[in-house]
Amino acid sequence: MKKIIGFLFLVSILLSACSAAIEESTREDSTPTPVVLLPEPEPSATATAVPRVTFTVCTVELPGSLFVYDGRHNTAKTLTLAMLQESPFAYENDELVPVILDSVPALSNGDVRLESLTLQRGQTVVDAKGELVTVQAGILVRPSGCRQSDCAITWDGEAPLEMDRMVIDFTLRDNLTWSDGAPLTAQDSVFSYQLASSPEAPGLQWAEGRTQAYTATGEHTLRWVGRPGFTSADFGLFFWPPLPSHLFSGLESWTDLAQDARLANAPLSYGPYALVSREGGMFRFEPNPYYDGSGVAGDDRPILDELNIKAIEGGAGAAWQAIQSGDCDLLDPSFGIEGDPSLLQSVVDDEGFELLVIPGGTWTQLVFGIQPASFDTFFNPVLNERTDFFSNALTRQGFAQCLDREGMLAVTIHNLGSLWPSFISPIQSQLSAQDQIVFDPQVGRGLLEEAGWIDHGNDPETPLQALNIATVQNGRPLSLELLVDQSGFHQDLAEIVRSSLGSCGIEVNLRELPANQLYAPGPDGPLFGRAFDLALLTWQPMWEPDCSLYQSWRIPTADNAWIGTNIAGLADEGYDRACLDAAFALPDERAEGLIQAEKAFLSTLPSVPLFARPDVVVVPVTGCDFQLTGNDRSMVQLIESIMTGTPCP
Repeated sequence: MKKIIGFLFLVSILLSACSAAIEESTREDSTPTPVVLLPEPEPSATATAVPRVTFTVCTVELPGSLFVYDGRHNTAKTLTLAMLQESPFAYENDELVPVILDSVPALSNGDVRLESLTLQRGQTVVDAKGELVTVQAGILVRPSGCRQSDCAITWDGEAPLEMDRMVIDFTLRDNLTWSDGAPLTAQDSVFSYQLASSPEAPGLQWAEGRTQAYTATGEHTLRWVGRPGFTSADFGLFFWPPLPSHLFSGLESWTDLAQDARLANAPLSYGPYALVSREGGMFRFEPNPYYDGSGVAGDDRPILDELNIKAIEGGAGAAWQAIQSGDCDLLDPSFGIEGDPSLLQSVVDDEGFELLVIPGGTWTQLVFGIQPASFDTFFNPVLNERTDFFSNALTRQGFAQCLDREGMLAVTIHNLGSLWPSFISPIQSQLSAQDQIVFDPQVGRGLLEEAGWIDHGNDPETPLQALNIATVQNGRPLSLELLVDQSGFHQDLAEIVRSSLGSCGIEVNLRELPANQLYAPGPDGPLFGRAFDLALLTWQPMWEPDCSLYQSWRIPTADNAWIGTNIAGLADEGYDRACLDAAFALPDERAEGLIQAEKAFLSTLPSVPLFARPDVVVVPVTGCDFQLTGNDRSMVQLIESIMTGTPCP
């Protein structure tokens, strides 16, 4: 059987990091689009013609526009932009290294610092909950010097209010050049920020909202100034990828720029490849002659003569035939091969091809209905229709021990991914092995019994019953309803949930709903109306640590028009504080902040983390084990290694 190769962080290249991204639906027509012509190469004195080195990536659909901030991203667009742009810095061997910057900003070198300032009424700050607010009496804030939630204060509106703001200085390499020969400057990044922060730009604008100023302080230097009260360890979120400001007068409207061919159809490149044509359902790239490749790994100039991204119609089956016939050299994740068990097995069994597994960022979880909306104003264990199953954390922890998460991983995605230990991936987690959830039904039953769920009749075929639980009638069976959408993926998971919980004396009845009903707004929608026992769902990643999904002020209620992510209804001050400390942590505080937040998550357990459904790339056999980094040239390194037989990156 074919070896399955995993590599880390390629998702940052192939998939959009933005949770608001919308799949592009416009297919390219056959009309050629004008592009910026590259300079003609110098005549060669070589007598023997050298064959062109060409590589073709196949995808489901090409994007209609390549404008970065239009809110529409598919796999091909993200990959195309990765060929044209590079990150400010990236991870190499677990160490952050500069790519298009001279150095990585840090507290130690003075490029990152906290500045104390006195606030006035009406100024915009980030409060102690991480929300944007205006300065007024009654706000909860972290005063200057406060690095933990427990030192936050409620401002009385009278005493002087001093808070810290974070400042980051970025220095670009001075040899960066656009593919038309123009120098790349700091103003190009400022131009990009101005487009991203425009009110007309779609999306949440989370990073832009926490930015007080983003300015060029020199030809190659930039300064980001954050809103008072906000700090983060993710400095890369506050650097905007350069766009060619030299092509524009500065008087154009956002709408005009979004539709301008120089940004939407044929954008310039400062990365390794430049787009030279887009016609016939294919994008064609050639090396950017002005790219010097002197970033992360020294001289790393492109070695392919031509790189193509081509749309293949007919779905995953047609794509598999195309790569077998040689029409494609790589199948990108857009075909969803991981969701087709029979085709996936065919790829795994074929000795000529390999699967590259891309860990996903959208994690699937089993959510507990801890505090239903019906409990908000009135609760009586006799009169309420909904039983208080989950107010005791021991019950939730017992469920977690009874869940065969390994079985879910094997059945649904053929063990291509990894179980998540908490609200973050195994790569990011700070938890030790003994702190993590394990499948142990005996321990699970013990926790359920400790919580008051007893096997009265000593009959494993009947559900446990309540005994001396203050909020549950004696004799009430542990019988619940599990909400699930109609996708095959979630239904397969639901069957394993029902089977494994059943072995612990928990009766689970499945209720399938169309996605538009399941995710309907509250109060009528069962999830956001908080009217469920258990629910299987997959969350998109957030800008903040994903523990923030279950902060108490994010409970959807009538008071906030049922807008909120905490559908479990968890309200725990210790959990809130631990999550906030992780979100506000600086680099030297990050590890401790995360481990405390993870432990708080597992002790309160608003949901059982399962895993992130991975994406897969299909390539010919490479003969090596890829360990790619998260920088934008990773895909280029992969392609060039496959094509030329060079050592794996």
